Order: sequence, then C-alpha cells, then structure tokens
Amino acid sequence: MSAGDGVGASSEDGKGFSEKLITQNETNKERLNQSNYRQLFSDLLSRQKGLLSKTVEHPEQYAAELKLIKNILTAEREAILIGVLVGVTAFASFRYLPNYLVKRFGGETKANALREAENMSRTQEFYYLRTATGLLFEGLFGVWVGHRGYQVAVNQTKGTYEEIAKIPLCEGRSNVAEGMCEEWMQLANTKVPRNFWQIVENEDVSDARTWKAIRQFADNCQKRKIYGTKLIKEQGLNPSEHVAIPSPGVPELMSPETASKLVSDGSG
Repeated sequence: MSAGDGVGASSEDGKGFSEKLITQNETNKERLNQSNYRQLFSDLLSRQKGLLSKTVEHPEQYAAELKLIKNILTAEREAILIGVLVGVTAFASFRYLPNYLVKRFGGETKANALREAENMSRTQEFYYLRTATGLLFEGLFGVWVGHRGYQVAVNQTKGTYEEIAKIPLCEGRSNVAEGMCEEWMQLANTKVPRNFWQIVENEDVSDARTWKAIRQFADNCQKRKIYGTKLIKEQGLNPSEHVAIPSPGVPELMSPETASKLVSDGSG
C-alpha cells in the first residue's frame, strides 16, 4: 500500500469518526431538549382538556370514540389498582413479615427475645429518627414495587398510550381529532425536529414508548385528515366540514402515501 493510500484511508477514518461524533452530539442535544418538546404537547392538552365534555349535536356519531376512551380509562384504572395492591403488599411484607415469621415459627423463646429487643430499642437514642428513616425507606420501596407492578399490568394489556394514539382512526366523528389534530401535527412536524424523532425511533431517549405514541398520534391524525378529504370529495361536501368516517374507521395500516393517492384518485 502506498503512502498516499495510507493518507486516504486515514482521511476516510477521520471523516467517519467526525460524522459519528456529530451524530452523537446531535443526539445529546436532542435529549436535553426533550423536556421542552414535552411541554409543547402538555400545553396543548391543557388547553383542550374540555374536549371530552364538549356538547355535540349528534352524539351517536361520537359513540366509537367514547367507547374507545372508556376502554382506555378502564384498563388504566385496573392497572393502577394492581399497582397499589402490589405496593401495599410489598410495604406490609417488608415491614411486618419478618416479625410475624419469628413469632409464628420461632417459638416462645424467640418471640420473647424479639419483644425485649423492641422494648430496649425504644429507650435508645435517636429511636424515633431511626424509626422514621425506616418507614421512609420501606414506603419508598413499596412505591417503587407498586410502580413496577403498574408497568407490568400495563404491558400485559394493550398499552394506554398506544390506544390513545388510535383515537384519530376511530369511525364516526372524533372530538379529540377535530379539536387537536391540526395543532398536534404542526407541533410534531414543525416544532420537533426530525433528529429527535430519529432518536425516538432508535429508542435512544428516555420514555421512548410515550414519544412513539405521540408520533403515532400525529401520523394517525394525518391519515384521518387525508381519508376525510377523500370522503368530502366523493360526497360533494363543504371542505370546511368535518365528515363522519364510515365503519370500521380509518385503515390503521394505511400509509400517508397511500391515503394521498386515494385523494388524487377521488379528485380525478
């Protein structure tokens, strides 16, 4: 290999390292901006929190959305209940089970020794501080176990976030889609850069599951918009009107490109 070849190889290696370094720097930058992006969607949700209680003229057209939301809330309540029960059980076991086992299976001698040790500890210095510290530790342990129990319960059923992301696909009309989709898509497509969505796709960001659902909600909003535009053209409706999506709803596996083709075919 000539010297020139060596220099060329070295140059290519240096270029590759530089590109990797830039990519890593961009990843780190987007991770730091994560809270800012999250706040954008939180603000939107806060402004539109009254959508579900909004009075509508034809409630039967919103029945599918209401049913989906009720199912989501039911699953979430059940997961929370499981988490609470698991957490309380863990706390009680951690705090009371050792003493119970000693008294139950250790015999009278060990039970008496345990009571004497407990009485003696009450007379020692910093008893209440140690007790409070122990309660705090055991309580935090119970909360952690309860949270893990909640996560396991959620993962064993259809994910809450994933189901929420499907709301724009439901048949009929949707208060959520009609009230939030336009701004949600704008935030996802213009306020949050592509680099961030790329690291979300690579699961190189904390809480990637939530962010994927946020991205999917925006994509499903786009599908509903394009599918609705097709129906408006076919039915000769006012373009500013919201159209009821026929059963079974917007095709979930339909890509935006396919939907766009449907619109162009309908206009032809």
